[in-house]
Parts: sequence; C-alpha cells; structure tokens
Amino acid sequence: MNDPVDYRMNDPVDYRMNDPVDYRMNDPVGKTRKIKHTNRSKTAKFLKFVCPNSSECILFGKESDKIRSFFNGFTDFKYLETNATRLRIPSKNGIIHRLKYRRKEYVAYAILKSINMKQSEDSASGSSNPDNLIYEYLVGRFLNRMSQRFSCFIETYGLFFYKSDVDLREMKKMKKVSAATLQSSLIMEPVGENITYELLKKSCDQYKYVAILLQEIHEPFTMYSAVKSSTFVKTELLQTLYQVYFPLATLCNYFTHYDLHSENVLLYRLDAGKYATFHYTRKDGSIIVFHSQYIAKIIDYGRAFFVDKDINSKMLQKTICNISSCGNCGKRKGYDWLNPSATLSSDSYIASDRSNISHDLRLLHDIRSIVLPRWWNSHTVELGSFMYDLETKLKYGVGIQSAAKKEYGTKENRAIGFPSAIHNVVDAETWLSQLLQLPSVRESQSVFYTGKTKIGDIFMDTESSVRFVQS
Repeated sequence: MNDPVDYRMNDPVDYRMNDPVDYRMNDPVGKTRKIKHTNRSKTAKFLKFVCPNSSECILFGKESDKIRSFFNGFTDFKYLETNATRLRIPSKNGIIHRLKYRRKEYVAYAILKSINMKQSEDSASGSSNPDNLIYEYLVGRFLNRMSQRFSCFIETYGLFFYKSDVDLREMKKMKKVSAATLQSSLIMEPVGENITYELLKKSCDQYKYVAILLQEIHEPFTMYSAVKSSTFVKTELLQTLYQVYFPLATLCNYFTHYDLHSENVLLYRLDAGKYATFHYTRKDGSIIVFHSQYIAKIIDYGRAFFVDKDINSKMLQKTICNISSCGNCGKRKGYDWLNPSATLSSDSYIASDRSNISHDLRLLHDIRSIVLPRWWNSHTVELGSFMYDLETKLKYGVGIQSAAKKEYGTKENRAIGFPSAIHNVVDAETWLSQLLQLPSVRESQSVFYTGKTKIGDIFMDTESSVRFVQS
C-alpha cells in the first residue's frame, strides 16, 4: 500500500448527535428471516446437505441466517440438547457457559456470558467492578454488521437479565445448567432499532444482573497456545494475523478493541486436511491471497471504542454521565474504561471514548514475548523477516513509565512508520501484506498445502460483504 493513511475512514471524533439520549442504530441482527420451508424436517435436511458442519458454515457466513432462524435465534433455549456447561476460563469479568443446541440431528453452539461480580472483598474470584455487559452488547451489535464484511468478529445474539440475586448466585455455582433453569432464571431484553435512555439507565440500575448470548464455534483454541507450536508459527502465523489486522486497519477510526492480547484471539481449525483460500482486496486495489486451515476470531468487546451510524462511544459516555443512578459517569457500574483518568498513561492509554490506532498492536507485542525467545531470526524461508521486524520495528509500550505495565498499552502514534517502524494497525497490515507476498513465503505455503483439500474461497475487501464460494 503506497499511502497507508488513505486506508483509514473519516475521523470519528467529528461524529455528533443533537440529542445524546436518542441513540438510533439499525439492528444488525434484526428479526431472523422466516425460512420458506414450512416443513422443519426439510429445513434440517437442507442444512445437513449444504452445511453439514454448522460451525464451519457460521465461520464463513454461509446460510448463517437460516441456521439462526432454525434454532429460533438461539435465545429461547428450546433446542438446548444437553445442560449448558460452565467453562473453566480464567476471567475476572465473566462467567462463561457453553450451550449445545440440537434440532432434527442438526447441531450448533452458543456462549452465555454473565457478569462475574465479586461477592466480597475477600473473595478470590470475580471483580469488584467488571466491565459492563450492556456496553459489550452494544459494541457487539455494531460488530454484527461488521461480521458481514469480515470473518474475524463473532456475532452477538441476545441480551438478558437475571430475575433475582438467587438466580444469579445459583448460576455462578452450577457447572451444568438445564434449559429449564435458563428459561426460568433469565428474561430476554427486547432491544429494537433505537437504543433508549431506559436501557442505558438499566445498564447501571441492574448492572450485575446482565448476561449476553454470543456466537460460538466448537472447540477453539487461543492464539496464545498456538504460537508455542513451531509448526503453527511456520505455516499459519502470518495468515491468521492478517485475518485480524486487515479489518482493524480498515476500521481503525471506527473501532479499537483495547484488550487485544493473545488469549482474546481464538482460532478455529477446519476439519483435518482441509483449508480455505482467502482473497483480500486492499484500499489500493492490490489483492492478497493465501491459504489457511484456520479462521481467527476476536472476542471480548467490553472495553472497545466504536462508532456506528447513529451511536458511538463518546455519545454513550455523555449520556451515562447524565444519568444520576450511574453515579460518577458509571465508574462503579462497569464503565470505568469509558471514563479514563486525566493522565491516560496511568490507564495504559485505554480510553473507550476515543480511538487509539496503536493500542491493538498489543497482540503483536504479546506474540513477540512468546516467539522471539524460542525462534529469534528463525524460519526466514517461511516467514521472511517477520522475527527480525518484530524485534526491531514494533513500537509498543510507548509513554508508559512502569516496566510492569508496558504490556498493557501504548500511546497512540498516527504517523505512518512502515517500513522503518510499526506504529499502528495500519502499519501492521502493510507489513503483513508484504511478508505474505514474498516468493519464499508463497512457495512454502504452496508446498505445505499440496495434497490437502480446499473447501472454498473467501473474499473480503474494505467495503463489501464477505463472500464464500464453495469448491
């Protein structure tokens, strides 16, 4: 890309609304379309024929509307096959349950995330001020639309409230939860196209009772665990990183994740011996093509900055600050990151009310700490100068005095630094695109994928909907 600055959208700081209370946003999920098949058995057979693996289809957006509609949007828990299983994921902010649905021999998955509020100051689990899940839900609604353009975002299915403290406490204790318990403990919040003042007030008044239902593809693993494998590093690291940084560069003025470490990027492997070919059309018209066995998914949006058509983080902050029951701009209601301190460096430059196009380099910084001690300047045939560049060009932890906190953030630098430096996500995308086009990298990929089965091609660009063409 000759001029990475052109890759950015208009600066979201200029977005204003006359009435900060009247947030309007088109519902990216909307009402699930009615399937034309009146016979649900026919629908099941249709899905089994065109989408035998629901996880794979949801990954590529193939028939995802039909799958969601077939399971009633996943939100009534009617087709929960077995008890929801609590996952042992080390998280202070959230309690996670995995849900497996089955209807007419067709299987799909979802995740229920509940706030993990610390029960007392002496409690070892939970947080005294976990991130607000209604805020994460609102970010998720925006990213539902973005998931129509890029493959790296998960969908958000629904918003719920627990009926009582008893229901919430029981959910925290139970490792297995039945459909009947979910139906009796949770009330789904009907959220229309308009984000109302009442919902934002409720986000403070009933903060600890919120749960959100999210897309889940079966049996993922984290980027953190993947990059400890030499085989993965040699054969898949560049491709999975590009799946993350192409969208982040495209949306850099409209979205900052602010917590993009290697455990918040999940990898889903296609069936053994299978791969897809990715085609990315960049802003300058050049096309990056590569193969991969993996789909990368970014999760955990509770600290993100976002700008949608009629709603954005800055306007949310203003409204929350005007709701008396939120108290001190919601700082004790999970909105702490939406109201950073005067000295941003003390908050690791995490400020959900504004973009920071450098902060999401945290993933590369995280990977650097894992791979360089193992393979410094290695795998140059498969990765080109990746290791050397990671060591010498990545600028992260800038402006943070405490050595212990340098891994958590960096001061924004909007200047284009590449090829001499990687200052931001735009630089990262440019750097990765050039590595993927190196003859040695392309040749090693060609050799590695010889004999494997291609399932199809996935096409993405900076403006259109993602397209998947089955082989």
